[in-house]
Amino acid sequence: MPPIAPVLLALLAVLGTLGAVAWVARRAGLGGSAVGGAMKIVGQVALGPRERVVILEVGERWWLLGVGAGGVRRLGTMDRAPAPASPAAPPLPFAGLLARLQGKP
Repeated sequence: MPPIAPVLLALLAVLGTLGAVAWVARRAGLGGSAVGGAMKIVGQVALGPRERVVILEVGERWWLLGVGAGGVRRLGTMDRAPAPASPAAPPLPFAGLLARLQGKP
Protein backbone atom coordinates (compact mmCIF):
# COMPACT_ATOMS: atom_id res chain seq x y z
CA MET A 1 0.00 0.00 0.00
CA PRO A 2 1.47 3.40 -0.98
CA PRO A 3 2.16 6.04 1.66
CA ILE A 4 -0.77 8.43 2.14
CA ALA A 5 1.27 11.60 2.73
CA PRO A 6 2.18 12.26 -0.95
CA VAL A 7 -1.44 11.68 -2.01
CA LEU A 8 -2.73 14.13 0.60
CA LEU A 9 -0.11 16.72 -0.35
CA ALA A 10 -1.06 16.44 -4.02
CA LEU A 11 -4.75 16.80 -3.15
CA LEU A 12 -4.05 19.88 -1.03
CA ALA A 13 -1.97 21.39 -3.84
CA VAL A 14 -4.79 20.88 -6.37
CA LEU A 15 -7.43 22.31 -4.02
CA GLY A 16 -5.20 25.26 -3.16
CA THR A 17 -4.61 26.00 -6.84
CA LEU A 18 -8.35 25.88 -7.56
CA GLY A 19 -9.05 28.22 -4.66
CA ALA A 20 -6.37 30.67 -5.80
CA VAL A 21 -7.69 30.68 -9.38
CA ALA A 22 -11.26 31.30 -8.13
CA TRP A 23 -10.09 34.14 -5.89
CA VAL A 24 -8.14 35.81 -8.72
CA ALA A 25 -11.11 35.43 -11.10
CA ARG A 26 -13.47 37.02 -8.58
CA ARG A 27 -11.07 39.90 -7.90
CA ALA A 28 -10.66 40.48 -11.64
CA GLY A 29 -14.44 40.51 -12.18
CA LEU A 30 -14.43 37.38 -14.29
CA GLY A 31 -16.92 35.49 -12.10
CA GLY A 32 -20.07 36.52 -13.95
CA SER A 33 -23.54 35.97 -12.58
CA ALA A 34 -25.98 33.16 -13.12
CA VAL A 35 -28.36 35.43 -15.06
CA GLY A 36 -25.73 36.80 -17.42
CA GLY A 37 -25.59 40.23 -15.82
CA ALA A 38 -29.30 40.94 -16.35
CA MET A 39 -29.75 42.03 -12.71
CA LYS A 40 -28.13 45.05 -11.11
CA ILE A 41 -28.64 46.78 -7.77
CA VAL A 42 -29.45 50.44 -8.50
CA GLY A 43 -29.59 51.58 -4.87
CA GLN A 44 -30.27 50.44 -1.34
CA VAL A 45 -30.83 51.90 2.09
CA ALA A 46 -30.58 50.18 5.48
CA LEU A 47 -33.68 50.42 7.65
CA GLY A 48 -32.24 48.46 10.56
CA PRO A 49 -29.49 45.98 11.37
CA ARG A 50 -31.08 43.27 9.20
CA GLU A 51 -33.61 45.17 7.09
CA ARG A 52 -33.14 47.24 3.97
CA VAL A 53 -34.95 48.49 0.88
CA VAL A 54 -33.31 47.67 -2.46
CA ILE A 55 -33.98 48.89 -5.99
CA LEU A 56 -33.06 46.09 -8.40
CA GLU A 57 -32.85 46.57 -12.17
CA VAL A 58 -34.01 43.53 -14.14
CA GLY A 59 -33.95 44.15 -17.88
CA GLU A 60 -36.02 47.29 -18.50
CA ARG A 61 -37.83 47.21 -15.11
CA TRP A 62 -36.92 48.40 -11.62
CA TRP A 63 -38.13 46.36 -8.66
CA LEU A 64 -38.47 47.83 -5.17
CA LEU A 65 -37.72 45.03 -2.70
CA GLY A 66 -37.95 44.87 1.06
CA VAL A 67 -35.22 42.59 2.42
CA GLY A 68 -35.25 41.36 6.00
CA ALA A 69 -34.66 38.37 8.22
CA GLY A 70 -38.07 36.97 7.23
CA GLY A 71 -37.29 37.01 3.50
CA VAL A 72 -37.67 39.26 0.47
CA ARG A 73 -40.89 41.04 -0.55
CA ARG A 74 -41.67 42.94 -3.73
CA LEU A 75 -42.94 46.38 -2.77
CA GLY A 76 -43.41 47.76 -6.30
CA THR A 77 -42.15 47.91 -9.89
CA MET A 78 -41.69 50.58 -12.55
CA ASP A 79 -40.03 51.17 -15.91
CA ARG A 80 -36.33 51.90 -15.73
CA ALA A 81 -35.45 55.58 -15.31
CA PRO A 82 -33.97 57.28 -18.37
CA ALA A 83 -30.27 58.07 -18.36
CA PRO A 84 -29.30 61.64 -17.35
CA ALA A 85 -29.25 64.11 -20.26
CA SER A 86 -25.73 65.33 -19.49
CA PRO A 87 -22.81 63.56 -17.85
CA ALA A 88 -22.52 66.43 -15.36
CA ALA A 89 -26.09 65.94 -14.05
CA PRO A 90 -26.09 64.39 -10.59
CA PRO A 91 -27.84 61.03 -10.22
CA LEU A 92 -31.28 60.95 -8.64
CA PRO A 93 -30.86 60.40 -4.89
CA PHE A 94 -32.23 57.24 -3.34
CA ALA A 95 -35.11 59.15 -1.71
CA GLY A 96 -36.18 60.40 -5.15
CA LEU A 97 -36.03 56.89 -6.60
CA LEU A 98 -38.08 55.55 -3.69
CA ALA A 99 -40.72 58.28 -4.07
CA ARG A 100 -40.92 57.62 -7.82
CA LEU A 101 -41.39 53.89 -7.27
CA GLN A 102 -44.17 54.57 -4.78
CA GLY A 103 -45.92 56.82 -7.32
CA LYS A 104 -45.38 60.06 -5.43
CA PRO A 105 -44.48 63.20 -7.45
